[in-house]
Amino acid sequence: MSIDRPDVFFRSIHPKENTVGNVILERYFPNAGLRQSHISLNKLASIASQAYLVPDIFFSVARFNGQRLLLNFEQTSAVYVQIPVNADPEYIIKVYNLLDKYFIPLPTSIIDDGSLLTLFWVLKNPLYRHEFYKVYLLHKAISRILAIYNNSITGHLSVDFITRLIGTINSQNNKTVSLLRHTGRVLSNEQLENVLLKQFGADEYQKLQKHATIIQELLALFSDRFWTNSGRPELFEEWLIYFGASMSYFCEPKQLKKEMIALAESLEAYPWIKIKHQYDDLTTTIAENSRGGYLNHKGVRLVLNGDNWLDIISNRLNITQSEVDTLGLYILGRINYRNPSFQPALQKVHTIGSNQFVATEVLLMKQA
Repeated sequence: MSIDRPDVFFRSIHPKENTVGNVILERYFPNAGLRQSHISLNKLASIASQAYLVPDIFFSVARFNGQRLLLNFEQTSAVYVQIPVNADPEYIIKVYNLLDKYFIPLPTSIIDDGSLLTLFWVLKNPLYRHEFYKVYLLHKAISRILAIYNNSITGHLSVDFITRLIGTINSQNNKTVSLLRHTGRVLSNEQLENVLLKQFGADEYQKLQKHATIIQELLALFSDRFWTNSGRPELFEEWLIYFGASMSYFCEPKQLKKEMIALAESLEAYPWIKIKHQYDDLTTTIAENSRGGYLNHKGVRLVLNGDNWLDIISNRLNITQSEVDTLGLYILGRINYRNPSFQPALQKVHTIGSNQFVATEVLLMKQA
């Protein structure tokens, strides 16, 4: 059954209250490549109606302050998982039974694009920038449970997730993307977190918490120094390595490569095409090897996240006590090391990467 009120769904996924950041729209044109646009929340339902039967337009579930990157993530009001469409008429019932077995509430909404079902759980309160590791863990927990039924379900764990816009055409199967289910049910954050996060041991949870905090603190420091970073070009590669070492826990290699490219653009203040020759090898090495705990760079084997890793970052970046106090650098400042504070970051962070957005009308064209 298809539900004909996608505007209700969009208001649920992207509520207007207590929200920051923009929704990212994307479309890949065979002859022109990828095109992106960013829109405010109140335009999404209107754009969806204009995009009716236009092929292959995607929207972001999270909201961003620039490119669709973890480094630009602002917040999300939903967690999600995608599962393959199955010819078994009782398929969705079996999925529901599995969710019920693990005390996971039924999803708020389901989108059907003919190949994949995207299940959404809408949260009462958004997960903000400093909580992005929870988004990762919630997605991982749901995917891990559903993989018991279908081991092809791996989930998209990073916050950069996009899915097809309701009413558009999936050109891979010529199906119209439809809203299969929308209950309007909103879940308390505690209700979902209490069920799902207990799947992770304390060591795994605390490790991800720690690296999430390192990323946020590096981002706060990077943004605070944004206009003076250009005066220290000898540190550009080190910024990439320090970010990449922690981000590898939350990004698959393809996404981490995108993050590193955007960071290099911000460091050099040039688009990637002009600096690719300088950073392509390093960004690829970071993306492919960081999760293994080491990098081979310029003939030197770097051990990442070792016992003295925080000291290396602090000393090489010459972090001052004033920056520790002003920016709240609890981990990088080696304060309360084993139990980091996770208060919302008050300082505004700088947009990472070049913003090559096009007008939304370009995405709505029949062809380009």
